[in-house]
Amino acid sequence: MYRIWSRKFGVGSQLGLMTASALACLTWAPTVRADATAEVKISFNADGQRLAEELGLDVEGFRQDVTDKVSDALQLSEVQRFLRSFADASSFSNRGIGVDYASNSDRYILGLAANIAVSADLGDEDDGDVPTVGLAPNFTLMGGVNLAPWHHPEIVVFGNLFHTSSDSGSLHGGITSVGLHAQYKMFTPTRGLKRYLVQWGGLDFTGGVEFARWKLGLRGELSHDFEFTGAADTASTVTAAVTGRFDVGATTVTMPLEVTTNLRFLYVASLYVGMGLDVQAGRASIGAGTTGTLRATRPDAPDTVETIGEVSASASGSNSPSPVGYHLLLGLQANLWRLKVFAQASVRPISDVSVAAGLRVVL
Repeated sequence: MYRIWSRKFGVGSQLGLMTASALACLTWAPTVRADATAEVKISFNADGQRLAEELGLDVEGFRQDVTDKVSDALQLSEVQRFLRSFADASSFSNRGIGVDYASNSDRYILGLAANIAVSADLGDEDDGDVPTVGLAPNFTLMGGVNLAPWHHPEIVVFGNLFHTSSDSGSLHGGITSVGLHAQYKMFTPTRGLKRYLVQWGGLDFTGGVEFARWKLGLRGELSHDFEFTGAADTASTVTAAVTGRFDVGATTVTMPLEVTTNLRFLYVASLYVGMGLDVQAGRASIGAGTTGTLRATRPDAPDTVETIGEVSASASGSNSPSPVGYHLLLGLQANLWRLKVFAQASVRPISDVSVAAGLRVVL
């Protein structure tokens, strides 16, 4: 499905890539949980019944095989696990990009950052499930102010914001992310001339609230091809020529609590590390519906394409993000006088990774 969306809508579009990435994640999985619904209906005409016979299959067995392949091709299985992964990724895409962990500034800070978060539900190894994956890119503008003018130089307050929307052709949706954080510094950073050789930045305790909302969807052609091999080396290419919609959304509120520290070497390079606890709430949901025809090549005439029946498919469901998690943080920063260029990674062991890069200016 990712190839179909990429070809039809173009991966050059930012929202197109976001939507394709998020919705393509549904490709994994064999079952649907009780609080989600998914249904694929297949009806054969006379040509479809004849094709089953030519492949050496009974009609009902062929119908079930086509149903399974269409369900997999249109990503209508394991909805609940995908939604949890997508909600986790949407929340995690905001993590760490609205806070400065290395500049130790007693001034004002302005910056921008971009990142991509990946969340993977590895499932139960004993049940044979394939992992379910969620992806969520993000971009933000941030600002910070040290409260030294108000006699609290140990406290820095940060805010970040991003919003974009699109409603063009087959693509629609929007992304909003907002964050508000306060950082408390314990221990004064290294002073004097030795700070130009090595400076320890003390311990920083950061807490805040982050809000993320994703609403993305596609309308139009969502067709897919797959191969069938029958008895006596017979084969047929079946196409589910469907049109419809795929809508996915997530709204999350997260309260991260982090402790970090940093070292600056020869003034130019800084390294920062830390860990944090994330308390998450919210909801992710999906709505999908497609209808269309089934077309297939004849086993004895591969260039001949016949309409063999009709297909309809739908899915809906919702799920919350993981309620609590923790993450590890590692980052590098280049200090070019007032300009700071950084790259960092936030990792939840086993499940989530967020990679970010950006720049900041200390005023």
